[in-house]
Amino acid sequence: MRNKSASSSQYLTTFSGIIFFFFLGHSALAQKMSDIELLLGHKMLNQEEPALPTDSVKAHIGGDVYIYDTIKGVKTVNDYLRVLYVGGVYPNHKISVIVKGKKVNKELGIFQDGDVSHFSGVAIMYEGKPAIVITQFVQLGTRIQI
Repeated sequence: MRNKSASSSQYLTTFSGIIFFFFLGHSALAQKMSDIELLLGHKMLNQEEPALPTDSVKAHIGGDVYIYDTIKGVKTVNDYLRVLYVGGVYPNHKISVIVKGKKVNKELGIFQDGDVSHFSGVAIMYEGKPAIVITQFVQLGTRIQI
């Protein structure tokens, strides 16, 4: 009888140990998942890339820029070309946003004078002022850092 009792005790101890390590490992895994989710959640709460002031775009000609400012005027040249005057009323605007392409101009119809938006692209000079050329609709949105 004593053997059965000792065997049952060993079995119970071993089984309890396995259960303990299972829950310990599961808890550690769950904690790691929460840490990762927490990190990603925190990153997502504060992910917007800092925008360049429109006054500084001229110093970045030829480079990729990202601005956030108010549309103060819209000039539609044709179905394929539209110019947005940003940061001031024409001719005193700070930067021009040149939107090229029929599809992107069709989608751009949602923008009006007074709207505040994000613009990104390569900075160029256009009619003596800095400009950004937009050829894809994704250049008209918030940039995020991942």
